[in-house]
Amino acid sequence: LHAYTLVHDDLPALDDDAVRRGAPSCHAAFGEATAILAGDALQTLAFEILARCDAPPERRVAAIAALAETAGSRRLVGGQQADMEGEGMRPTIELVTFIHERKTAALVSCAMQIGAIFAGANEDAIDEAADVGLAVGLAFQIADDLLDRDGEAAILGKGVRKDDRRGKITWPAAAGTDASREHAATLVTDAIRRVEAMGLSLIHI
Repeated sequence: LHAYTLVHDDLPALDDDAVRRGAPSCHAAFGEATAILAGDALQTLAFEILARCDAPPERRVAAIAALAETAGSRRLVGGQQADMEGEGMRPTIELVTFIHERKTAALVSCAMQIGAIFAGANEDAIDEAADVGLAVGLAFQIADDLLDRDGEAAILGKGVRKDDRRGKITWPAAAGTDASREHAATLVTDAIRRVEAMGLSLIHI
């Protein structure tokens, strides 16, 4: 599902990125029509994989429902629409949080939620896993925003300085570089604390 979002996000109609992970993005290499179809195929493959998992039927259904909600209008699609509509608007913490919680953070949150579902966790633990994933996803997106502003294309494997040129709503634009770093660190620290409180461990690099 993540790969599908990247293939579609790179299209000229959306973020218009010609490079992804140090190589031509899908549409740059194979054309826009093929990129659209590849994204569609990857999206449906995600649901096929969940449907065929070796797990009790009720867990498979719950996982599919979680992924469907995340992939739909209230999360990934809606977040992308809000991201596009926000271009050129005055960046605020409220707006950047609204967008990020429905894009990258939603996807990480769903991944952890599905893991808890397949592990047979109770409802409270599933919700807690999803909340931890949301915090980690927000921290990741803040780091990504900072790298777009200060990173090097050769190291990142994608274009940089695109967000400011397009007037994107980002954490650095809304809060500044230092405050963004501090908030990301706080989110990660809180996520580790919450995972440890669940009797688990979070390996981080």
